Amino acid sequence: MAPVAGSTNNDQAATIDSSVDGRGIGDLEITARYQLIDGRAGRPFVIVNLQGVFSTGSDPFAVPRDELGRALEAATGAGFYGISPSLTAILPSDPVVLFGTAGYTFNPGKSVDTIIPPVRISHVDPGDAVSASAGIGISFNQRTSLNIGYAHSWAFGTRTRTQLIETTGEWSDPRNTVSRDLQIGRLLFGVTYRATDRASLNWSVEVGATEDATDLRTTLRVPFILFSGH
Repeated sequence: MAPVAGSTNNDQAATIDSSVDGRGIGDLEITARYQLIDGRAGRPFVIVNLQGVFSTGSDPFAVPRDELGRALEAATGAGFYGISPSLTAILPSDPVVLFGTAGYTFNPGKSVDTIIPPVRISHVDPGDAVSASAGIGISFNQRTSLNIGYAHSWAFGTRTRTQLIETTGEWSDPRNTVSRDLQIGRLLFGVTYRATDRASLNWSVEVGATEDATDLRTTLRVPFILFSGH
């Protein structure tokens, strides 16, 4: 069969390699915890948490772009600072442990100067988020435990200030837009192995339960204690 004229060239023109690479340090996360209630007399352990995210990775709004606005390099960070206070309650009930966390994330906006035709982005506010999670931990022995739970985050819409590039090459008046809120639900599975009194190995898997959630995410952590009060 003879090929249809022009079909091969069109197929080749439509195939564009848009993959990009990025290397370097990502955003830095620091977490501090303080125990408010010690869990005696059948009461739950109550812990207050404070997490800070520092924009140490490369900014997605500052990476080099081509004339069409496509990124030529992958960003290693989100480009924004964040602070997340939260409260955690843990109730042991041998051989299981019930736990729950509620928190709020503050994400301050910032000014940017990025051109992605046909617009110029001048300010981005990623919006705050409310989150909560609950689950159960099952201990197999003194060193190994299994965690199963559910987490949900309500992320408020992102506010963006843009200007449209007119056909004459001039900029239109700035326009503020707000994206829709996101409902991010995740099923949580995790295994923790306590290697020593000060260090443990934690492997967690998150499976998206809502349309806005990531389909699958897995994380390996090695938390350790530097100082211990008596």
